[in-house]
Amino acid sequence: MVDVDHKTRQIKLAGMNLMGVRLFEAAGDAQRAKLLYSAMNLKLKRPDDFADAMIRDISKIYFDKIPQKPYLIKKGKKEIIFTVSPDKSRTIKYYFGGLPLVLLKKQAFNDNILCWQVSYYRYERIGKHLIPQEIFYRNEKYDYYLEVRQKKITPKER
Repeated sequence: MVDVDHKTRQIKLAGMNLMGVRLFEAAGDAQRAKLLYSAMNLKLKRPDDFADAMIRDISKIYFDKIPQKPYLIKKGKKEIIFTVSPDKSRTIKYYFGGLPLVLLKKQAFNDNILCWQVSYYRYERIGKHLIPQEIFYRNEKYDYYLEVRQKKITPKER
């Protein structure tokens, strides 16, 4: 389960097995995280590094969904691709498509090698916003993926 605060960019994460038994809890942001709880069978040498990696990957899913300028734009038949290069070796591509226009995929490359990608599916209107109900994150470097299915979205009062 994940709790994402877009305003403060804080993330809380609880990992559970299929029976609903809590395996770990972590909290933090894209810069630093802390493992708050770990089940006895999760013997980690550096627990905060584990928490940091999980929180950092989840932040790639939920934050920075709109490319920052400067970017290059390429228009295809069914999609628009924005390419952002914060430095010469790193590139992030944003793929938008559909009607209304929504984010379909986000990919990150280091030296033209795919490091990770996020795919967004089945958007649903919740209030004024279109929210993806299924999200798939693939970390190519460490060869794992996260599958996110939205169960409940609770808008915070402003």
